[in-house]
Amino acid sequence: MNHTPERISTTMFTGIISAVQPIVQIDDAGEIRRCTIQLPHDWKLSVGESINVDGVCSTVVAVGSAQFTVEYIPETLRVTTLKQKAQNDVVNLERSLRLNDLVSGHLVTGHVDTTGIVEAIHEEGESRILMIVHPAINARFLISKGSIAVNGVSLTVIDPEGDHFSVAIIPHTLEQTNIGQCHVGSVVNLEYDMLAKYVAQQISHGST
Repeated sequence: MNHTPERISTTMFTGIISAVQPIVQIDDAGEIRRCTIQLPHDWKLSVGESINVDGVCSTVVAVGSAQFTVEYIPETLRVTTLKQKAQNDVVNLERSLRLNDLVSGHLVTGHVDTTGIVEAIHEEGESRILMIVHPAINARFLISKGSIAVNGVSLTVIDPEGDHFSVAIIPHTLEQTNIGQCHVGSVVNLEYDMLAKYVAQQISHGST
């Protein structure tokens, strides 16, 4: 009998990045972009599997001995940073959540809502505070001490107000994800907390 934990049928992630790898090749064919990424040494992937790549739920379309390939349609390229990626850029990677996995971050779908821009970075000892500007219309999805995924990383929201919010980055996250490479002006993928979006929708419907 196979006792390998099954991955849930609706793909979810936790926002806890398990690998950071470079893009080794990019192929643009018409409106489709295929990104080939270096395979983490301890990963065994299958074609059709879902991977979180910099916060974007991505389907594996090819697997080699040292790399794997994912592809993106125009809509994904439009709302994420993947159109701006170049060869040798590093991306955050997370495999999909399994039924018995510990949810150490928060539930992340890999469906990026929008992008934000790093407006300021403040050093606090070995940690950093990033202030991020985002569309003000989405402020309703943020509360202080709530959750947000930035480039697929589960982070805690600090002082959200209007079109900006901040997140605190601990040294481990700076070392183990590409958040540590962000600078003022960096564009990042944002996915707001799923529960916050459901609550906002219900309030909106209740007020009409």
